[in-house]
Amino acid sequence: PAKKINFYTSTCFEGCDIFDPDGVTFIVSDGRKAHTLLDISTLFTQICGRIRDSRYKTQIVHVYSTTKYSKAVTLDEFVAATQRTLAEAEMGTAALEEALMISAAAEPPVCTEGNIMSMKVPKIQISAQSSGDISYGFAFTSDKLDEAYLAINDLMPKLYELAAVEKACDMLSDEMERTRRRVNALEYVMIPQMESTIKYITAKLEDNERSNTIRLMKVKEIMHAES
Repeated sequence: PAKKINFYTSTCFEGCDIFDPDGVTFIVSDGRKAHTLLDISTLFTQICGRIRDSRYKTQIVHVYSTTKYSKAVTLDEFVAATQRTLAEAEMGTAALEEALMISAAAEPPVCTEGNIMSMKVPKIQISAQSSGDISYGFAFTSDKLDEAYLAINDLMPKLYELAAVEKACDMLSDEMERTRRRVNALEYVMIPQMESTIKYITAKLEDNERSNTIRLMKVKEIMHAES
């Protein structure tokens, strides 16, 4: 009999039926342990179906921890990728690619230039109306594809902005590297050469001054001897 809180491993949810009309499924994943990471489109559905007679059979509470790699994906990107995966699972990859072969007419983004520290960087602007409408038919496609398509369209302005920021960062990084090489050339090559030249010129001037002083003293000595 099911208790108030029950813990099940993968062995259970792959071949066990649980009967609890008030049962709620909780899935716990640790981002640092690969064996706790599950496929949303297949294993999650299978886990949720283990509780046969639950009124919450279509609901899952997922408790997970992130890693330094998973933080690079935003929630919107994760939702769009998940919806696309669900659409592929329902329709099949071939049917999905065939439906997306025809793209909707959308206004292309506008590429301009910005200025950061006297350096030109790209800027990409996209209007709110530039997202294309759904261009495929609805007869042989899944509603999950519609949701994924619309979610990706909503992400497009952020993706364009991300591309511009990434390119600007690359250009700034290259410029900083060139500046670092110039600074190193100044610090370790040109400045030491100039300092050496200054010392040489200073030594020569001091030698000339001493020579002139000795010459004047000799002339004075000769004139004093003659007088």
